[in-house]
Amino acid sequence: MKQTVSRYRAQVPGKYAGPERQVRLLFLSDFHSNPDKHFGEWLRRSALSLKPDLILCGGDILTAKGGRCRMKEAAALMSDLAEIAPVYSVDGNHERRIRENGKTYSGAEKAWEKALKKAGVHEINGKSAELTLCGMKIRLSGADLPLLCYSRFGRKKVPDLQKPEGMEKNSGSFQILLAHHPDYFETYRDWGAQLVLSGHVHGGIIRLPLLGGVFGATLRPFPKYTKGLYREGGAAMILGAGLGNHTIPVRINDPEELVLVELTPPA
Repeated sequence: MKQTVSRYRAQVPGKYAGPERQVRLLFLSDFHSNPDKHFGEWLRRSALSLKPDLILCGGDILTAKGGRCRMKEAAALMSDLAEIAPVYSVDGNHERRIRENGKTYSGAEKAWEKALKKAGVHEINGKSAELTLCGMKIRLSGADLPLLCYSRFGRKKVPDLQKPEGMEKNSGSFQILLAHHPDYFETYRDWGAQLVLSGHVHGGIIRLPLLGGVFGATLRPFPKYTKGLYREGGAAMILGAGLGNHTIPVRINDPEELVLVELTPPA
């Protein structure tokens, strides 16, 4: 399987102080406890060589399906990443599955939380963290999405979808949101997100020239969001193709992807 590092550059609006230099954010999602030893070595080497100021994980780092949870490789990855830079994470639908179905995945939730705590990873599901990087204030929030959001064959309206605690418009800090499912981009924008980092779609599984990704997470053909940079109403969303597979173990013209976001000082 081919791997790639995709780079995006975003200039911080002049109304914010800093950054004094370029801020490097490394984003990854959908690792799915990838068991390939050589791939794991590539991932760790790449993360180290990119010299990130912050590492952000957008969910589905482990795999939980059919009452079984595989987290050994995921826990090892998170521990390695935390030695490179501070790591912040949110749940994907697989992590959410072990939380909402505790009896089915007996002990998995506590084991995962213990692994993250041991590694020093900051979980921000439904919460926000105020950070200062290179003289720039960043408010980092995590969308806590219930399993209902991940229903197949169409986006579901979720009446209890809650804005993360501490997330505000015009807070004086550059607002970044980690949100596993990209289809709610309009909601994230209305919450005040200026930059959304998302995953879940695996790049569309099959990518065709000019047409892009063939399948979305809901299995609808040619969805609006599959991979890359999207802009709506002053907000931007970067959607990564992920680092592993689970239900459909194939990728065509769709390499596994690390994402580097470089925040540059105002002009």
